[in-house]
Amino acid sequence: MYIGRFEPPHQAHLLVMLEALQSVQKLIVVIGSARAARNTKNPFTAEERQDLIWAMLLEAGVPKSRVLFVHVRDYFYNESLWLSEVQAGVQAHTRGSTDVALIGHLKDESSYYLRSFPAWEFIPTHVVSALSATDVRRAYFEDRLEDVLGMVPPAVHAFLVRFHQTPNTPNCVSNTTTSEITGPPGRTLPSRRYSSPQTRS
Repeated sequence: MYIGRFEPPHQAHLLVMLEALQSVQKLIVVIGSARAARNTKNPFTAEERQDLIWAMLLEAGVPKSRVLFVHVRDYFYNESLWLSEVQAGVQAHTRGSTDVALIGHLKDESSYYLRSFPAWEFIPTHVVSALSATDVRRAYFEDRLEDVLGMVPPAVHAFLVRFHQTPNTPNCVSNTTTSEITGPPGRTLPSRRYSSPQTRS
């Protein structure tokens, strides 16, 4: 199982998924912030992010049948609800089996959630990357699509180019502050936010 916001999926996300798929038959991807309104922090719907993950994995030779998805909304100030929704979504795929492993990177305090599922084995990823979706969004909303090209898989970049030309694109070039792109201060603290990791969101 791999938890993230994937706003948008980038090269490091892909590497972690491919690493996980070397050890398991099926990978469950938990997509956070599933019902968030479009803004510069959450530009893409959960369905769009799921399609992008499928597309980039297909490019890498992974069939759709090996990837399952769970969409989880944010629960502000209520970690137990977020944990319960993740567990319920995963168990719906595993039919109650406890043979579940969680892959991720314990980078900083934003990774606390990786220790919140004691019933599931934690497997630290060998992928260590400074790349974050915050960097991708910043470059994207600053119209630096050439920079984005080196941050995301080709299928994701092709979608971003198309999306940039649609009315769905949040208008942020002139009005967005850094905090709007990265999230409000303190959003990674357990007492403030219960969703996916900020570092790879």
